[in-house]
Amino acid sequence: MNFMKLTSLFLLFTLVFTTQSLAADTLRVKSTVKNVTLYFSGAQVFRTSNVTFNKGKHFVVLEQLPQGIDKNSIQVNGMANCEVLSVKHRLEFQRQLKRDQEIKQVEELLKAKNIAIEDVQNKISVYELEEKLLLDNSNLNKNGAGSSVAEIKEAAVYYRARLNEIKANTLQLRASLEKMVDDKQDIYQKLNELRSRKIKTYSEILVSVECDNYFNGNLTFSYFTSNAGWEPTYDFRVDEINKPLTIKYNANVFQSTGENWKNVQLKLSSYDPSLSGKKPILIPWYVGGYEQKNTNTESSFGALQGKVSSLGDGIQFAQITIYDFNKKEVAHLVSDKNGQFSIKPLREGNYYVSAEYQGRESVSNQYVYINKDRINNINLILGQNERDREATQMSLSNASYEGNTDALKVRGAPGLTSRADMSAASSRDLKSISLSPEILMSNSVISKEYPIEIPYSINSDGEDYLVKINEIDVPVNYAYYIVPKLDKDAFLYASITNWTQLNLIPGKSNIFYQGNYVGETNIDKNIVSDTLEISLGRDKQIVVNYDSKRMKTDKKLFGNAKEKVENEITVKNNKNAAINVKVEDQYPLSNREAVKIERFENNNAKVNDNDGKLTWDLKMEAGEKKSLKFSYEVEISK
Repeated sequence: MNFMKLTSLFLLFTLVFTTQSLAADTLRVKSTVKNVTLYFSGAQVFRTSNVTFNKGKHFVVLEQLPQGIDKNSIQVNGMANCEVLSVKHRLEFQRQLKRDQEIKQVEELLKAKNIAIEDVQNKISVYELEEKLLLDNSNLNKNGAGSSVAEIKEAAVYYRARLNEIKANTLQLRASLEKMVDDKQDIYQKLNELRSRKIKTYSEILVSVECDNYFNGNLTFSYFTSNAGWEPTYDFRVDEINKPLTIKYNANVFQSTGENWKNVQLKLSSYDPSLSGKKPILIPWYVGGYEQKNTNTESSFGALQGKVSSLGDGIQFAQITIYDFNKKEVAHLVSDKNGQFSIKPLREGNYYVSAEYQGRESVSNQYVYINKDRINNINLILGQNERDREATQMSLSNASYEGNTDALKVRGAPGLTSRADMSAASSRDLKSISLSPEILMSNSVISKEYPIEIPYSINSDGEDYLVKINEIDVPVNYAYYIVPKLDKDAFLYASITNWTQLNLIPGKSNIFYQGNYVGETNIDKNIVSDTLEISLGRDKQIVVNYDSKRMKTDKKLFGNAKEKVENEITVKNNKNAAINVKVEDQYPLSNREAVKIERFENNNAKVNDNDGKLTWDLKMEAGEKKSLKFSYEVEISK
């Protein structure tokens, strides 16, 4: 018997020791984002964590990582004297974890407020019942025999006093109830703020390692996330036409990974990791049958922006969850102080959106389709729950409440200064970060990379952060184009030769002339010409006049009619520098035998006989004025 007891104690001790040893070998660590390589749609995130291992096997849990990690992209770098045995990814649903003490305290406060509201509601109900009883028993007729004047006076005094007391107490209770309802909305907001900060879904990476010797250093790992990206954008600036064109390479960087990046080393890449690297394979194609399509095309992404509101007000700290068509969670985010939210990028396709806010009825599985290259908008409207709706109605007097809760302004979050059109959200505020222009640009066979040498921070809000990549001066040819027949203004163009050598990635470009914004253009990858022409807008310092005179002749013997047209174009250069000007006009054409065109003088213009276009290439000095004349005659045979 004693032997059995000793054996049991030994096994128990062994089990406890083994459990403690396993627990000691399991290390839970947090990590810091150090480097990010951003693609047009997606990012490779590099993180480090300081760890210490003794000789032997160890189990590491890299915790509190963003939810949207591509588990197939996880890489853990080897450590000196340590071998990585296995890597596994899992989701940690913190929504199901035990609530912390701070949330419990607020929930207890909410519970107490609900009890107090219910107590006031009960008192109001009792007063309303008593008022009804008094009014129902106000008939002083006793078995058909009336009441004396004295009895009526005595009853009137009593009813007046008691009803006034009931009305006064009820009014006071309603005012108290209204304040309690407002206070409850403040508690709701505090509770939702805490929940938004502390109740999240995280990723965890589980790493098993075996070390030959003691190790103390950084464990480095990386993963790919689709909830980030960048877009190229440019500024084309011209100060004077005798100076080169300045091109500013910029990037709009955005991310919605669920965590803010602080002092991160950034690299921008034009490579698209979502595209297959395998060459297409042709299959037999039979006439009238299925025609093979190219599935190895550029990926398509859009953005989602929206607003969570209730009773006309934006709701702050509402939790928005986005699911794909298979009901798999794609992203989880929180609305801002105006109830607005945004996530970018999202792959084109079908999604469901849900919104939760404690104290409001939730919205579940609202459908939205994400169109590529567009900002898609959605409005999520949360209704009041039944208990709060009843309390709100009871807090209002009969005079001000007529059963229409849509007209109520219930406090929840600060009021929204609404945008006139949510589709105009594409003009988002840019957070500008000034970077050094001394940034090198590397160019590989399959992509271009722009390493940014200065670390910077970017929040997880889906907004665009403007980052300056580089700035160069490019020699260009300036010329004014004038078509006075259609428009008497002169249009300034800058021509960049061999522009493909500038490594411009397709994107939008803002154009500035003499410090003024004149418009935008697109850098198109499909342009095959080696010259890129950029319009710099109208220049009022080039004055153009167009004078056209028509002279009809009398009908001749056989009824033929002739009309002679004389045109004069005057161009004056009021700039203080020489300019190149191209003027265009045209002769009319005839496709009928009965109509003949005879051309006369044209001031040595280049004439295209096929389309009748006249072109003058002029070199004009500062202050110079030139006149161009051309004429023709039209004869119509009857």
